[in-house]
Amino acid sequence: MFSCHATKDWLPMVQRTIEAAAQGFKCRLSVDNAAPGDIMDQVWQDIRRSEVILADLTTLNPNVFYEMGLAHALGKTIIMIKQKELVTLPFDLRRYKCFDYDVTKLDDLEAWLGRAFRAVPQRYNFDPRPS
Repeated sequence: MFSCHATKDWLPMVQRTIEAAAQGFKCRLSVDNAAPGDIMDQVWQDIRRSEVILADLTTLNPNVFYEMGLAHALGKTIIMIKQKELVTLPFDLRRYKCFDYDVTKLDDLEAWLGRAFRAVPQRYNFDPRPS
Protein backbone atom coordinates (compact mmCIF):
# COMPACT_ATOMS: atom_id res chain seq x y z
CA MET A 1 0.00 0.00 0.00
CA PHE A 2 1.29 3.42 -0.93
CA SER A 3 0.19 6.05 1.57
CA CYS A 4 0.13 9.56 0.24
CA HIS A 5 -2.87 11.81 0.45
CA ALA A 6 -1.60 14.82 -1.42
CA THR A 7 -3.15 15.43 -4.82
CA LYS A 8 -0.27 17.16 -6.54
CA ASP A 9 0.90 17.33 -10.14
CA TRP A 10 3.88 15.12 -9.31
CA LEU A 11 1.85 12.33 -7.73
CA PRO A 12 0.91 10.36 -10.90
CA MET A 13 4.54 10.31 -12.06
CA VAL A 14 5.76 9.17 -8.66
CA GLN A 15 3.01 6.55 -8.42
CA ARG A 16 4.03 5.09 -11.80
CA THR A 17 7.65 5.03 -10.63
CA ILE A 18 6.69 3.18 -7.46
CA GLU A 19 4.61 0.65 -9.38
CA ALA A 20 7.51 0.01 -11.78
CA ALA A 21 9.89 -0.57 -8.87
CA ALA A 22 7.51 -2.73 -6.81
CA GLN A 23 7.71 -5.86 -8.92
CA GLY A 24 6.00 -8.69 -7.08
CA PHE A 25 3.89 -6.32 -5.00
CA LYS A 26 0.42 -5.03 -5.77
CA CYS A 27 0.40 -1.26 -5.31
CA ARG A 28 -2.60 0.56 -4.00
CA LEU A 29 -2.86 4.28 -3.34
CA SER A 30 -4.83 4.79 -0.15
CA VAL A 31 -6.89 7.66 -1.57
CA ASP A 32 -8.01 5.50 -4.52
CA ASN A 33 -10.29 3.36 -2.38
CA ALA A 34 -13.78 4.28 -3.58
CA ALA A 35 -15.68 1.67 -1.58
CA PRO A 36 -18.58 3.03 0.47
CA GLY A 37 -18.27 3.08 4.25
CA ASP A 38 -15.85 4.32 6.86
CA ILE A 39 -12.63 5.34 5.14
CA MET A 40 -10.49 4.70 8.22
CA ASP A 41 -11.87 1.16 8.51
CA GLN A 42 -10.82 0.64 4.90
CA VAL A 43 -7.38 2.14 5.50
CA TRP A 44 -6.96 -0.09 8.59
CA GLN A 45 -7.90 -3.19 6.57
CA ASP A 46 -5.50 -2.23 3.78
CA ILE A 47 -2.64 -1.71 6.22
CA ARG A 48 -3.33 -5.04 7.95
CA ARG A 49 -3.28 -6.86 4.60
CA SER A 50 -0.17 -5.12 3.29
CA GLU A 51 3.29 -6.62 3.47
CA VAL A 52 4.94 -3.24 3.13
CA ILE A 53 3.82 0.38 3.42
CA LEU A 54 5.41 3.06 1.30
CA ALA A 55 4.91 6.56 2.68
CA ASP A 56 5.69 9.71 0.72
CA LEU A 57 6.36 12.32 3.40
CA THR A 58 6.83 15.22 0.99
CA THR A 59 3.82 17.19 2.23
CA LEU A 60 4.12 16.19 5.91
CA ASN A 61 0.47 15.12 5.73
CA PRO A 62 -0.88 14.17 9.20
CA ASN A 63 -2.95 11.32 7.71
CA VAL A 64 0.19 9.73 6.31
CA PHE A 65 1.85 9.92 9.73
CA TYR A 66 -1.22 8.36 11.35
CA GLU A 67 -1.22 5.50 8.83
CA MET A 68 2.52 5.00 9.40
CA GLY A 69 1.81 4.78 13.13
CA LEU A 70 -0.79 2.07 12.54
CA ALA A 71 1.63 0.18 10.31
CA HIS A 72 4.44 0.58 12.84
CA ALA A 73 2.23 -0.79 15.63
CA LEU A 74 1.58 -3.87 13.49
CA GLY A 75 5.28 -4.37 12.79
CA LYS A 76 4.93 -3.69 9.07
CA THR A 77 7.90 -2.73 6.96
CA ILE A 78 7.68 0.95 6.08
CA ILE A 79 9.58 2.49 3.18
CA MET A 80 9.80 6.27 3.46
CA ILE A 81 10.48 8.69 0.65
CA LYS A 82 10.26 12.45 0.27
CA GLN A 83 11.16 15.10 -2.25
CA LYS A 84 14.47 16.85 -1.69
CA GLU A 85 12.74 20.20 -1.18
CA LEU A 86 11.46 19.03 2.21
CA VAL A 87 14.34 19.98 4.45
CA THR A 88 13.66 18.19 7.73
CA LEU A 89 11.55 15.30 8.92
CA PRO A 90 10.03 15.35 12.40
CA PHE A 91 12.64 14.39 15.01
CA ASP A 92 11.19 10.95 15.74
CA LEU A 93 11.55 9.86 12.09
CA ARG A 94 15.09 11.10 11.48
CA ARG A 95 16.64 7.83 12.65
CA TYR A 96 14.93 5.88 9.85
CA LYS A 97 16.10 5.64 6.27
CA CYS A 98 14.20 7.99 4.00
CA PHE A 99 15.12 8.43 0.35
CA ASP A 100 15.20 12.03 -0.87
CA TYR A 101 14.13 12.08 -4.51
CA ASP A 102 14.04 14.64 -7.27
CA VAL A 103 10.90 14.61 -9.46
CA THR A 104 13.12 15.38 -12.47
CA LYS A 105 15.22 12.26 -11.80
CA LEU A 106 12.67 9.54 -11.09
CA ASP A 107 15.01 6.86 -12.47
CA ASP A 108 17.06 7.31 -9.29
CA LEU A 109 13.92 6.83 -7.19
CA GLU A 110 12.93 3.73 -9.16
CA ALA A 111 16.37 2.16 -8.72
CA TRP A 112 16.42 2.86 -4.96
CA LEU A 113 12.86 1.60 -4.50
CA GLY A 114 13.64 -1.55 -6.47
CA ARG A 115 16.39 -2.36 -3.97
CA ALA A 116 14.13 -1.43 -1.03
CA PHE A 117 11.27 -3.66 -2.21
CA ARG A 118 13.65 -6.58 -2.83
CA ALA A 119 14.91 -6.18 0.76
CA VAL A 120 11.43 -6.47 2.32
CA PRO A 121 11.58 -9.54 4.56
CA GLN A 122 9.19 -12.43 4.09
CA ARG A 123 6.78 -12.51 6.99
CA TYR A 124 3.91 -14.43 8.42
CA ASN A 125 0.61 -12.96 7.23
CA PHE A 126 -1.70 -12.33 10.17
CA ASP A 127 -4.63 -11.49 7.93
CA PRO A 128 -5.79 -13.38 4.87
CA ARG A 129 -5.00 -11.84 1.52
CA PRO A 130 -7.96 -10.32 -0.29
CA SER A 131 -9.37 -12.61 -2.93
